[in-house]
Formats: sequence, structure tokens, C-alpha cells
Amino acid sequence: MESKFINMLDDMPEGLSDIEKLRWIYIKVCKMFSYDLEYWSKLDKSKSIFYKSIDDIKDNKVVCSTISEIFTRLSKKAGLDVKTLVVDEYGYDYGFQHGHALNEVNINGKKAYCSLIYDLEKVKFGARTLGFMIDDKEEEFAEQLISDEDLQVIDDKIGYTIDGVYIEDIVGMMQDEFAELKDNEELRKTLGIDTVDSRELEIAKIDFIANFVNGRNLDEFEKNSYFKYLVRNSLKYSLPKFFDYYSVAAFDKNKNMFWINNFFDMENDYDKNIFYIISKDGIEKKVDIYDSLINDWDFQNENNRDSMIVKLNLQRDSRRFFEEIEDNQDMDENTTIGASDYSDR
Repeated sequence: MESKFINMLDDMPEGLSDIEKLRWIYIKVCKMFSYDLEYWSKLDKSKSIFYKSIDDIKDNKVVCSTISEIFTRLSKKAGLDVKTLVVDEYGYDYGFQHGHALNEVNINGKKAYCSLIYDLEKVKFGARTLGFMIDDKEEEFAEQLISDEDLQVIDDKIGYTIDGVYIEDIVGMMQDEFAELKDNEELRKTLGIDTVDSRELEIAKIDFIANFVNGRNLDEFEKNSYFKYLVRNSLKYSLPKFFDYYSVAAFDKNKNMFWINNFFDMENDYDKNIFYIISKDGIEKKVDIYDSLINDWDFQNENNRDSMIVKLNLQRDSRRFFEEIEDNQDMDENTTIGASDYSDR
């Protein structure tokens, strides 16, 4: 496997300082690899997260141990002082302490830590990072030892930002533009929106975000993360007036993960729902729940299908929703309910 990724350094710009090299490698690795969600979603957690070496990586799917080792090897090849650490007890994952692998960095006379696993999805859509040059190896989401201002100077230089813009800046621009939509006819024309109805404008904004995300070169997990981030942040002041929103995850019978982003219409007693289904094929908007879900979930019989529809329409708590489905449905053995996205609630 090493021969497949070690040439990632071939296009590193010349003349970078050590901290700039470290950041360049950090971003490069996060862009190339994705988290092994299929492994993470397994109900049997007895298998160690350190379950494979870099030689076993398939489809660029990694866990903390493998991506840390990749980062170590690339950094060493670039002449940097980096090593992989294993921490037996590290933070909490839904209430349970768990092991973790990350990197110790000695650079410019300072010791710091890098945890790339935090940023695998964030880097793919140009967000500010959480795991670069942090100050604590045993605390989740520790403080960064480099200031945001200094880090942005580096990111501008290595081309991570686009014209000095992170995704958080895009959210700000979306907020500004969306706030003007109702009174700005020219802006509505530019965005292809032909309504001034407040509720319909919210749907138009969601459609705009979906199209924006669909145009990015991301896998389905990253698209869903990007979509949720933009919806949650750019519409956080206006969306709750009209819709309740959650996102839940599942696997179809072929073990392909997809997401159901459900927008409940609060003005109509939740009778009308809008779904944005995110899968390997991208984001697809659905209004009819049968079109949205039946083929994907592939239940054994019509009774299960009807029960699923009732539960999805009435159950607004995604964690309880999945627990009930698991308890009550006579599922096809090839159909797996994935973990709920608890971060949404």
C-alpha cells in the first residue's frame, strides 16, 4: 500500500517551511482518504479499531490507526519529526471511552499532536480544521497551538483556501444573500428563484444548497456532511419557522450507505414532507415517500413497508426511530439499519 500513497509528495510545492509542509501533508491526506464507516457501523464492537495495517486499506477507507501511520510515513519522508501514538483511553464516543491513534509532532521546537480523523470530511469541503497542531493527546477536540490567523496565512499559501475563503465564509455569504432574496429580484433571477412566498423561498434555498453540494467532488458521506452543515448554518435563523429537520443514515441491501434528510412541514401538522436522499449517485429531492424510500430499503413485504412509512412520518426522534425499526421490523437479513446521525438533534 505504501507505494500507492508515498508519491503523494511529488506535487508538494518547493520552498515550504516545516510547518507549511506539515499542513500541506495534513490537507493532502485528509482529501485522499475517507473514514471506514462500514466498519464503524458494525454492531459487534469487540473488534479493535486497530484492526488493519496500511497494507489492508481498500478504496482509501481508513480508521485512526491507519491514517495516522500514513501521515507519519509521509511526514518522515518530507524530513519532519512525526510519530504515531496509541492512546488507550481517549475522550468519549456516545458515552464509552475508546482507544485512539494520532500523531505526535515536534516542529519549530514545539511538541503538538495531529488527529486527522477529525478532519477527513471537513477538509474535503474546505472547512477550518479541528485536529491540526492540538495541545492534548487525550482530550477530544483539544485547543490548537497555532492561531487561526497564522493558519490561514499557511492555507492561503498552499492553496487550501480559495481566494482566502473557507466553507465558514461561504456560509456567511449565503446568509447575506439569502437574507436579501425576498426583496432583491435581480438576486432571485441570478439564483433561478421565481417566488417571494416565505415558505417556498426556504425550499428554494435548500434546493440551491443541494445543487451547490452536488457539484462538488465528494463521496456520499461527505456530501451529506456538507449539505447538513450548510443547511444548519446558512438557514439557522429562517428554516425553523417552517420546517423541522433531521438526517438519518441507513444501508441498503447491498451495504451501500445513504442518508435521508427529512424536512417536516410544521405549518401543515407534518403532513407534507420533503426528502433529500443522498447516496452514491448524489442528492435527489423527493416529495413522495414511496418514491423516496421503498426501493432503497427493500422491505420483505407490504406490511413492513407501510409500517416504515407510518414510523417515518410520525417519529421525529431519529434515535428512537431507528431503535423502534430494529425492534419491530422483520427485516430482510441483507438490510441493515445504520447509526442515526445524533449530531442533528
